[in-house]
Amino acid sequence: MSIITGLELQPRFPHEDLSDTNADLLELMLANPDVVHQGHLQGERFSWAFRVGHPAAVRGSGRIYENDLHIEAIDHGVASFEAMAMLVGAEISEDEFTVNANAVALVSQLKEFKLQHYLDFALDSFREDTPRAVEVVNLASRRFYGALTSYALLGAAIARQFELDAI
Repeated sequence: MSIITGLELQPRFPHEDLSDTNADLLELMLANPDVVHQGHLQGERFSWAFRVGHPAAVRGSGRIYENDLHIEAIDHGVASFEAMAMLVGAEISEDEFTVNANAVALVSQLKEFKLQHYLDFALDSFREDTPRAVEVVNLASRRFYGALTSYALLGAAIARQFELDAI
């Protein structure tokens, strides 16, 4: 016997972790690059933080990591986080001024050591506060990035932190 189920709404994501059901389903869904891409496009259509934060996260990371494959994996992680948030119906609440100020800081104002601290904090917080979401990104991204999956996790962590900071 099999049971067909759908995603549960989780409007408090990323303030709270994914449910077990959502984590199981999202792991499968985000293994499909089309789902990641479409979810990311929807996220950027509806969220100023995603629209501005995604390129800021990638460009800011590029100040620390110069390898194109690392940046590509970070970009994928950001897109995966945006798709996750859209698929679970996360409530998007953001202040455009704060979003813009954070984007400028990531891209050009933070000194490299402070930027590295921000990235480390984002990753530690992501792992501690939302372990199921971390596992989803880890398992779904492994199919595409293998040994570089940690960079996809970093991208998702930056996107999450950027979203949390935008409120």
